[in-house]
Amino acid sequence: MRLKPKNESDPLERCYTQAKEANIMASYAERLARVNNPVVLDPSVGGGSLLLGIQRKMPHSYRIGIDLDPDAAAEGANIAIRAESFLDWSPVPGHEPDLIVANPPFSLAREFIEKSLIDVKPGGGLIFLLPIGFLATKKRRDLFGEKAPSTVVILSERPRFDDGSGRNGWKKSATDGKEYMIAIWDGRRTNMGTDLVWR
Repeated sequence: MRLKPKNESDPLERCYTQAKEANIMASYAERLARVNNPVVLDPSVGGGSLLLGIQRKMPHSYRIGIDLDPDAAAEGANIAIRAESFLDWSPVPGHEPDLIVANPPFSLAREFIEKSLIDVKPGGGLIFLLPIGFLATKKRRDLFGEKAPSTVVILSERPRFDDGSGRNGWKKSATDGKEYMIAIWDGRRTNMGTDLVWR
């Protein structure tokens, strides 16, 4: 599948997650982990903060990052980086990720969620940082009706983002003015409704 960016000034839609949100997401990932050394995938790794948070919480995890940006890097982390589109990537059969954590490009968030639900190991989990408005649209109603997250964590403080370089008029660590949530799919839970949590 080809990337169709809405932001022509940055076709990769860079919006790097900061350490605070990465650590919150890593805490939820640690709760979802079913094995001592889980395989954790970030399909839009960017600067690597989500996998760095995972490394701090689960040092024995095997961390894989995928990003279209060949310069995507996670300095100081033991992370396998692949420069390709997640939507074109396939896990090796029998080696599917136990957990998938992501702050996906907003224009492709639905596609990332649908593919992640297929690619994650049975019983595994997904943890996605998404704008709250992602829930409020008719075109995604079927996604949440069939594959609703088990938990939605409302972030009471707006996350700050950075595009990794100061490009496009961003100031380092700026907010985009949107409210955010962490959507969690726990593969062990089915048809139990969605828990709503404020943080």
